[in-house]
Amino acid sequence: MVINVKKFALILALLLIGLYSCGSVPPEDESETADTAADYTGLFEGYTLVRSDTADKTEIDAAMILKNLLALDITTDWVKRGEEVPDDGVELLVGATNRDTTLEALNELTSYRGNCQNDYIIRIGGGKIVVAGVTPEATLAAAHYFADELLPKLDADLLETGFEYIYRREYQTIALGGADIGEFTICVPEELEDDIGSAVGELRSEIYELTGFELPIVREQSKHSISIALSDIGLTRMRTYFEDGRLVIEGGHYLPAAEGVRNLTALLGEGSIDADFRADETFDAVPLVDEAHGNLTLVWNDEFDGEELDRRIWSFEMGYVRNNELQYYNDEPQNARLEDGFLILEARDDGKENMDYTSASINTRKSKTFCGGYFEIRAKLPKGQGIWPAFWMLGVSGGWPAGGEIDILELVGGGAGRDDTIYGNVHWADDNGSHVSLDSGKHSYRLPDGVFNDDFHTFGFEWTAEKMVWYCDDQPFLSCELGEGMEAFRSEFYILLNLAVGGSWPGSPDRTTVFPNQYLIDYIRVYQ
Repeated sequence: MVINVKKFALILALLLIGLYSCGSVPPEDESETADTAADYTGLFEGYTLVRSDTADKTEIDAAMILKNLLALDITTDWVKRGEEVPDDGVELLVGATNRDTTLEALNELTSYRGNCQNDYIIRIGGGKIVVAGVTPEATLAAAHYFADELLPKLDADLLETGFEYIYRREYQTIALGGADIGEFTICVPEELEDDIGSAVGELRSEIYELTGFELPIVREQSKHSISIALSDIGLTRMRTYFEDGRLVIEGGHYLPAAEGVRNLTALLGEGSIDADFRADETFDAVPLVDEAHGNLTLVWNDEFDGEELDRRIWSFEMGYVRNNELQYYNDEPQNARLEDGFLILEARDDGKENMDYTSASINTRKSKTFCGGYFEIRAKLPKGQGIWPAFWMLGVSGGWPAGGEIDILELVGGGAGRDDTIYGNVHWADDNGSHVSLDSGKHSYRLPDGVFNDDFHTFGFEWTAEKMVWYCDDQPFLSCELGEGMEAFRSEFYILLNLAVGGSWPGSPDRTTVFPNQYLIDYIRVYQ
């Protein structure tokens, strides 16, 4: 690029905002653009704004910012098959258009380094203005920067002379065992990926934030890989070490393996890791074996310790669902959220039209199903007339009641004799397809003192091929033999957690019912 000497003073000014620089920081507040009252129509007379015909919403937003600011006509770069791409006329090219000027500018960005997702370029010259980034998000940042920082300093002479500004985000250089971290993959066996998915997600995010590299997740080890696996080293043990250029994280169980991944995530912030690095630790945050119910091993759990509910695991029911209940189920944060290490399901009297109450119901139907085992939650139950929390399971196939229903915990709030009592039951279909459940009687457990809203309690359910047993605070209160006609309970079931309001069992809330009303769940664990 050639700079006219007459423009030297202006170029010096532009250097202050990053002309020919790398690593400058774009404006933090990207919501504000240049003074829209300014009139640039004369400066850009004859220009047409062109965006890609395949642009996504983010790139379209970038184009619209400049279209509205400069009052330009807008078109796309689409051409018919067999026709040449036009390269005449003066154009403002936003995003990844098919014009040679754009392709050359983007090639300059992408050929410079691999971690270029946040990089963008603004190039002016030869009747073309390129505002483009390697990703749509980077293009949007470029549009904001052009509008806020560069546009107020432009004039006709500089448009004719030309210049360029390149933004390259500054990243940390991290090596693992002497190899650049950008050369690595993350190797996770398919059967393990879901169980440690959250930890792997945190690791990838941290690598991206620190280095700009988005490491792929693969099934097979490569020359340089972060390999996560289970091995026979003891259920509570985890270890990390380098082997043939690969960084290996092993656990005797998926939870120690996940803890090893999180340890690596924390170490990356300190810089490179030498090839002689080793870690060997014992994990004891969650009981991995349940000896009280057959020496079972933990196969899945959610401790609800994150910032958001894991949508890969939990699905939401929406709307009015069953039992003539009064609540409208949705996925709004005020009805379902993680807070201080708890899952909070909250029923609210929102007073909206056609929506008496709102609440939440979540399930694992699309992600986790089980046949047998020991299931446990620790929870603090809500109270009040018409309040109906539950921890239960439904059969994956067969419909209701043929597919089966297991009610591990239900409470129907409403004062003395109700807020201190929980219920369990199972439902299935007989040979004629008619609904069957356990005989009414000893389906309940009543607290010796107080109500279930006073403190947290554990609620468990043991399910074997022969029988089912219900527990409260490790005390059995209901059992059921799996006899003839109960084949539904030898199939896969999924878990549901919900907080209902009103309905055919508890009845409607009254003036004594307090809203918002919360169902607090500390954890859910499954052993098999």
